[in-house]
Amino acid sequence: MIRNAFISALCMLLAVSVEAQMLMADPDFGDNGQIQYDWGFDLVHKVKVQPDQHILIASTGGSANNTDFAITRLKPDGDIDQDFGLSGRVETDLGAFEKATDLMLQPDGRILACGLSSLNSGSIVVARMLADGTPDSTFAINGFRLFSLPGLNITSSLVEMAADNALGVYIAFQAFISGSQKLCILHCSASGNVEPWGNQPLLQLPITGETDGFERCIATDSDGKIWLAYAEFLNNQTIWRVLKLNQDGSAVSGFENISFSPSTFPGTIREIILRPQGGITLCGYAEQGSGTESLIMVQLNADGSLNNTFGLGGVLAGSPGFGLKAVSAIQQSDASFLLCGISGSNGFALRKVSENGQPDLNFGNNGLFYLNAENAESTSLVVAPGDTSLIVGGSEFLALNPDIHIHKFKIKSTPSNIELPLSNQLLFYPNPSNGTLYLFESKRPAIRTIQLYNAQLAHIAEIVCTEETHIINLPEIPTGLYFLHFNTREGQIVTKYMHINANPTYH
Repeated sequence: MIRNAFISALCMLLAVSVEAQMLMADPDFGDNGQIQYDWGFDLVHKVKVQPDQHILIASTGGSANNTDFAITRLKPDGDIDQDFGLSGRVETDLGAFEKATDLMLQPDGRILACGLSSLNSGSIVVARMLADGTPDSTFAINGFRLFSLPGLNITSSLVEMAADNALGVYIAFQAFISGSQKLCILHCSASGNVEPWGNQPLLQLPITGETDGFERCIATDSDGKIWLAYAEFLNNQTIWRVLKLNQDGSAVSGFENISFSPSTFPGTIREIILRPQGGITLCGYAEQGSGTESLIMVQLNADGSLNNTFGLGGVLAGSPGFGLKAVSAIQQSDASFLLCGISGSNGFALRKVSENGQPDLNFGNNGLFYLNAENAESTSLVVAPGDTSLIVGGSEFLALNPDIHIHKFKIKSTPSNIELPLSNQLLFYPNPSNGTLYLFESKRPAIRTIQLYNAQLAHIAEIVCTEETHIINLPEIPTGLYFLHFNTREGQIVTKYMHINANPTYH
């Protein structure tokens, strides 16, 4: 009785609060909402939108044989901003292989960028420029800081930064130092100087397992605390680790050893998002073999515990075909999440996930919104100031070299009381599931039977339903992807897929 009342209340809340979000290609941007530019070689890593709606792009520029640290600016209509740098671009060649991998906009309009150089067995590059792309002479040496150390071998393919509370930045990366694998944080001050951690130029943290780099894994909260997250593959399972550090590099009490295992497959964390009420949301994916990736999201409370109201016990782990590779994610003003990545041969794809970790099947085509792109390689996602436009940036490999590819959408919402397709009226929770399903009652058609099939389409079971059926207990079946055929009393058949996680393991 209590569980039925809870589900009924949850369904009523869902019915009155959900809006279908629509993305409309911006006709005033490029060619019907998208642009593509070929400077010879451009692998996009980060996109930011300035308050005046100009778009900044950090990329690996130059050529495949001599890559450069590149920042490009576009006008709000997608045209190249000729007033920025040299014909819309600031491209820096330090005499080796360089790349710009992250951007940060400062309150006074100046632009911070960071990246990597192959100089000295790997160096961190930090640059600051004025709003027009001119190097900021008050930062480091002519606007650039190149950091390296004897015995430091940087192995990260990308680096990202987070702001301190004094216009400086923290930069996280992976490196071998004297033969040991370390997670390192470089602290660069507002003037471009390296701020030491005690008597050391780097904060060094040990790593015990195999890792996949440290992309999009650092953030600072309003209290100045540093959140750091990374993934290890250890003892045949992926371990996601979270650290919360004070400004002196010491661990915040209670955060000395936060870890959990969202997947038995190798995987990585690609985004860390601060929650307004405290805690964080992590986004990444797991490699599930045969070139298939699975989206993973994990949400932690402010005390480091898993948020049990999100997904299944704090974890949303999608099945193959459900997920996205190279995920970039944002949290919108309505608390839902938009995730962008690469989805097999479909190129760029977007997925919307609700605040409580449920995929929004009213978004796009059964929960996925595909963008026109082929041979996609990287993605970055950002909502423009005012929450009225969505910018998706990335690269496509055309003629063997990557090009800049930017999409711009206008964000619209439709009322929740419109008549939805049958597939979107028939909803259940949670997915993934441990074997128990709850049927949403709002606008749900009458169900006669549910036929359960495995991924090979072998019939597993038939479940007979009545009008009183709200909770379904599936038979004991192995972890994996399954299909549910809902047969309504009107003779219609609706097919849904779900992921059964028979033995979820969290640490």
